[in-house]
Amino acid sequence: MDAASGGKIAPMIIKPKYKEDVRLGCYREVDAPDTVLYEELGWDRDPMNPLEKHYRRFVTTELEDETSIMSKPSEFECYDLKRGQTRGASSGFSLFGSKKKDQATGEEDTTTKMGVFKALISVAHKETELEEKMFIS
Repeated sequence: MDAASGGKIAPMIIKPKYKEDVRLGCYREVDAPDTVLYEELGWDRDPMNPLEKHYRRFVTTELEDETSIMSKPSEFECYDLKRGQTRGASSGFSLFGSKKKDQATGEEDTTTKMGVFKALISVAHKETELEEKMFIS
């Protein structure tokens, strides 16, 4: 919610507006949105034909969970990104025995989760895909 707009929901994307600066002989951006609510993205080579630059509103949740953006829950596949190793790690001295061990092999486990990789992966047979494209057209 944007307090400045009287409680209305701020738009997700705002395009920049330009005005000619006669003194400098160039175009300058006017009425830029608040930097607390919006992130500036891109750059316009030609201000009279703005194509790239825009402002995107910040959201506090993940984009796929934001109902104002996505009409249905995300179809992303999520994979944990880990650092370390589960086999052959050195069994260094541990005073309190706090190191993780694999139950089956008894070897040290030094893996830690570093993040999440999200992707939308689709696999199709080439001939079937061509038939579907022809049917859609």
